[in-house]
Order: sequence, then C-alpha cells, then structure tokens
Amino acid sequence: MQHLLRRAGSSNWTHTPVGYISKFGKGSSTPRPPHRNLASTITTVTPKRQNFNTSSTMPQAGLGAAQQLQQSKQYAALSDHLSSISTALDKVIDHLSEPVESCVQSSANSDEVDEHLTTTWKAIIAKAAETSFKDASSSKLVDVVMQMQIRPDVKKDGSAFQVENMTLWKDLPTFGWQMRDAWNLVPEERSDQQTKDHWINLNAFTASLVAAAEGKSNGKPDFSLYCIWTVRDGLEEDLEMVPEFSIAAAATWFVFAAPTIQKFCREQKSFEGKMAKGGFEFRERGWTGFSEERWQVWEERLKAAEGRVKDESTKELVQQALKAVAEN
Repeated sequence: MQHLLRRAGSSNWTHTPVGYISKFGKGSSTPRPPHRNLASTITTVTPKRQNFNTSSTMPQAGLGAAQQLQQSKQYAALSDHLSSISTALDKVIDHLSEPVESCVQSSANSDEVDEHLTTTWKAIIAKAAETSFKDASSSKLVDVVMQMQIRPDVKKDGSAFQVENMTLWKDLPTFGWQMRDAWNLVPEERSDQQTKDHWINLNAFTASLVAAAEGKSNGKPDFSLYCIWTVRDGLEEDLEMVPEFSIAAAATWFVFAAPTIQKFCREQKSFEGKMAKGGFEFRERGWTGFSEERWQVWEERLKAAEGRVKDESTKELVQQALKAVAEN
C-alpha cells in the first residue's frame, strides 16, 4: 500500500434539502453542500438548493450500480476505461458526455437532459464504490472528473447551456447533489461486507478528488465537508461503539489527502451553522470546520483506534493514515 501514501503526499497531486443524520443519531439536519468553490474563503455559506428530481427511472443498488445503470453507455465506458491500459482519457470523456450533449441539442425537455446527466454521475459514483482503493485504476476516476470539468461548455442557441443555473460542463452540474445522495447511503454495522467496502472505496475516491481539486482547480469540486462527516463518524464518537468500517473510511481520508486536510486545518476552513460540528465525544468544543486542534485530536484518535481494531485490513489502513499524518 506504499503507493497510497505517495499518492497522498506526492507533488503530482498538486494535481437539501436532504438531512445528514449520523448513524449514531447525533448528527444534524443540514442542506446539501453547494456545488461551487468554497476553498477560496475561510467561512463558507451554504444556500438552500432548489428541489431537484434525481430521476426515479435510474435506481441505484446501494452505492453499487443497479442493473439498469450497468446497461448504460456511461457505465460501460467507465468499465472499459478502468479495465484497459490503452483507452485514451479524452475518448472516455467523449463517451461519457455524448448522451448528455446529444440530448441538449435534440430535445427541449430539460428533464431528459437531467436524466442523462444523473446517469453519468451515478455511473462515476458507482464505479468509485465498486473499485477497490487498493486498485491503481481507481485514480483514473479522479482524472475523469477533473477532465470533465475543463471540457468545453455545451452551447445551445449561442449561449452556454445550464442545468439548475450551473454551466455544463464547467460547474459539473448536479454532481454535488448526487454525491450528497450517496452520503445518505452510509452502511450500518449489520450491513454486508461488500456494502461496507463500497463505502470505504467511495471515501477514498472522494479524498483523492479533494486533494486533486485543491491542487489543480482552486478547490473545485469541493467535497471537503464530506471529510468532516466521515472522520467525525469514525474518530469523534465513542471508539468502543464505532464500527470498524467507519474507522477504515475515516482513515482513507488521511491516506489519500493528509496534506490537503492539514492545509484546511491551518487555514481554519469552516462551514455554516453546525454542519461541521464535533462528534458526541467532542460536542462541547464548538468546532465549525477544520482546525489545528481538530487535526491533533484526529491524530490522537487514530492512535487509539489502532490499538482496538481487530480487522487486519482496517489496522493497516489506520497505520498508513498515522504515517501520512506524521509526515505532514
């Protein structure tokens, strides 16, 4: 797993209203994070989003892909890309974008465009969950998202086409909303191992995406709040009660994004209201986001977790996380 740490610290990586309720019952109802650059400011504000239909015609089997999604062009393109060493990134982006762009030009029905766009994002999220964080090909998915963000804007009638007031593709419209929906699918302790693995993999992907975005595109897309949510569940509750998969998911953030997380802590990047408040064990600290105090707490809790986890793969992840933290 040494390549994981190199990826986290490598210079190459300079490269709602749906409520978030902790599985421990101590979370708070919060709106979805907005899909815009939050890294440029120290204190962020989260406006309420408009109602959005994420399309009931494309169901998702947990974080993995349901059969209908597996049959989509977008999912097939990603599957081919991850299994091939020769598929050019630009070609994959073309395949992913074609259903959406064709629909924009041929249809006046915004719901149809939304549906194709939703399928594209769900395909990326499902493949991220299904692809082991130990698999080197998982980094290809991060490259896909970053490259889609710089794809030329789609034009219609001489103007850049927008979905929910977001420009296609620059703003990755509704990708943030689909990611927020995925975070509502956090497993339970009784969930099967595959479901837990999917959650860990998705967190590793998101951590890698946050690190890449911070280095390459001024923090866009910004999913740094998701770090707080996952690490809070894994390290800020009573460790005797925390499922080991939650500790593993928290650890991936440090394995893949420790330098970026520490940067946020130095800058005291914060969020509106109680979205980024401390877990139950630290509920009186008054935290509103990242801070150097919280970074120190996380390191201490990782050390404590190392001594209690029994699963060998989880213990290895925690050890890798501690090494990444110590190097920053």
